[in-house]
Amino acid sequence: MKAPAEPASMELYHKLILEHGRQPRHLRRLDAATHRGCGHNRSCGDRIDLELNLSSGRVYDCAFEGSGCAVCLASASVLCGIVIGADEARLRQLAADFDAMLGGGAVMDGEIGAFAALAAHPGRRKCASLSWHALLNALNHQNAPAQTE
Repeated sequence: MKAPAEPASMELYHKLILEHGRQPRHLRRLDAATHRGCGHNRSCGDRIDLELNLSSGRVYDCAFEGSGCAVCLASASVLCGIVIGADEARLRQLAADFDAMLGGGAVMDGEIGAFAALAAHPGRRKCASLSWHALLNALNHQNAPAQTE
């Protein structure tokens, strides 16, 4: 007997997680970060150190270092790719939209939209949201690690 087909959103999610989890983009340190934020999930061990270079109110570079599950690393990888060029207001809106999407209440386009599949998996949401909490910590100049638990 064949297994039922997964919805297209789950297929995209699995493909994205595998791709970004194996070869995360933007996995490096920035030479002169203007903003830094970090996050740590104690229950699963995910750690993210996020760095931004903002100039004239816009992000011109974003990178991260970290360790953790494929969901956490993929989310950080995708985050870094989509925030370049955004201003601070847009960054905050993206973080709010991502949080709403994980709760099943928003739709986002592109690679980030693949994480909508996590609305059906509450236990994995904290892994995906960690880098977004680190982003908000960086914007708010908070030194304490973000927690998603």
